[in-house]
Amino acid sequence: MRDLIEEKLIYKKMTKVKRVLLWFIITGVLGLIDMGYAQDAGEMKRKQAEAIHERIRIHFKNQNYPQVAAEMNELFQLKLQGKNEELVALELTAVVTNLIRVKQYAIAHQIIDNSLNYFTQPDTRATAWIQKGKVFEAEGKTENALGAFKRAEAEAKRR
Repeated sequence: MRDLIEEKLIYKKMTKVKRVLLWFIITGVLGLIDMGYAQDAGEMKRKQAEAIHERIRIHFKNQNYPQVAAEMNELFQLKLQGKNEELVALELTAVVTNLIRVKQYAIAHQIIDNSLNYFTQPDTRATAWIQKGKVFEAEGKTENALGAFKRAEAEAKRR
C-alpha cells in the first residue's frame, strides 16, 4: 500500500514537472518564432535599404539630385536602428560627399537636417554634424563649419 501511495506521489510530481517543461518548451518555441519574425522584418528592411542605395546611385548617375533627397528620406523612414543606423550614417557620408562634388549644397543641407531628426546614437549624430561642417566649408562658410564641427565633438562626448 505504501508503495502505491509513493508511486502516485511520484506520478503527480512527474506530471507537474512535465507540465512545467512543456510550458518552457512552448514559450521557448513561441519566443523563437517571434525572434524569427523580428529577424525577417530586420532583413526585409535591410533589403529595402539596399534597393534605396541602388536607386540613389542611379539618380546620381542621371544627375537627378532632388530625387536623391527623396530617396534618403525614404531610407530614414525605415527607422533602422543599432548597427544598421551606422550603415545609414555611412550612406549619408557617401551621398553628402557626392553632393559636395557636384556643388548641390542646398540638397546636402536638407538631407543632413533630416538625418539629424532620424539619428538617435551619438556616433551617428556626430557623423551628421561632421557632414554639415563639410558642406559649410565647401560653401566657404568657415564660421558655420567650425560650429558644426564643435557640435559633432559635443555629440561624440555624449557616449
